[in-house]
Amino acid sequence: MNHAQMEEKIRSIIYTGIDAINEELPVSSHISKNDETVLVGSNGAIDSLHLINLLIYVDDMVAEQLNVSLSLMNELENMLVENGPLSSISQFVSYIIRLIGD
Repeated sequence: MNHAQMEEKIRSIIYTGIDAINEELPVSSHISKNDETVLVGSNGAIDSLHLINLLIYVDDMVAEQLNVSLSLMNELENMLVENGPLSSISQFVSYIIRLIGD
């Protein structure tokens, strides 16, 4: 799988996780699925409970679909920094690709 395919696969996994979260939220609170969506922080679209659910979902799907174990919950402290991997969906995708590459 080349880099662009990997990026698209990871983005698709994240978007599917967001779809599951959006099913629990009122329409007015739905999380937008685009690369610029801020996930956490002062303008974050996701609360802590849904963030944990998203991380677990992404972990599980990456393991299932790509046969790679990420353990994103162990990375949580590193991800919550300002302008960190959860500052946008595109940053989150890039971060996961870096973890997979390590």
